[in-house]
Order: sequence, then structure tokens, then C-alpha cells
Amino acid sequence: MNSSGINNAMPIRGATQIPAVGSGPPASSGGNLPIPIMPSWAKWVVGAIIVAIPIYRKIRTLEETVEKTAEVAIEVVDTVAEASEKVAGELAGAFPGNENLKEAASKIKTVADMIEDDAEKAEALIQKVDEIKKEVDAIVDPIIDKIEKEP
Repeated sequence: MNSSGINNAMPIRGATQIPAVGSGPPASSGGNLPIPIMPSWAKWVVGAIIVAIPIYRKIRTLEETVEKTAEVAIEVVDTVAEASEKVAGELAGAFPGNENLKEAASKIKTVADMIEDDAEKAEALIQKVDEIKKEVDAIVDPIIDKIEKEP
């Protein structure tokens, strides 16, 4: 027997619903966007564009760095191939009686020529990528500028 008069019975759950302070009509599904009636797919598109612009710029910066590195590497390979070819020719001329040396020098010249050809193909590829990049920039940059200028 409890003399304090307090009911020790288990409370009934969900019996009374007390609204929170300041509660009003449910918030719109628009979140913090200024246009609450915007369809959800449009919000996703806008969000994707907002996220895509910095990522696009980061990729472009990285691409430019890779391109410069590739150009330097191609120049170095081309220079080494030319020097190898020159040394092989001089070596073959310095020892006219040694056929094994002439044959080795001839193989070195052949490999150096192939390397030079590949370096020229790589340079042509880089130039083609530059042309494509300029075309893409001509399309994408005005769109990005328009999006950034909108309030």
C-alpha cells in the first residue's frame, strides 16, 4: 500500500498528443530552395549542375597539367631518340670494319626512328584533344557563365 497517493501504474503510451511549441502547418517539400513548387526532379538537376561546375573545373585543371606533362615527356623522348640515332650513326661510321657493331647501330637507328614516329603520333593526338577541348569549352563555358551570373 502506498501512502503517498501516487499511482504507480505503468503510463499509457500514446494517449495524449501534445503539439510542439511553434508548430504550424507542415513545412513544404521545397526545403530551403526559393521555389517550393519546383518538381523534385528539377531540384535534382539544379543540384547536379551546382555540384558539376566545380568538378568540371577541377578536371580541366588536372587535364591541363597532364597535357603539359605529356608534352614535356614527348619532347624528352624525341630528343633521346634523335640523340640515340645520331650516336648509332657515328658509332657505325667510326668502326667501318666491325659488322656486328654496324648491325647493332642499324637496329638502334630503326628503334629510334620508330620512337620518333610514335612521339609524332602522340603530339598529333594531343593536338586533336586540344581541338576537341576547345569545341567543348565553346559549348560549356557560356552555360557555366550564365548559371553563375543568375542570382
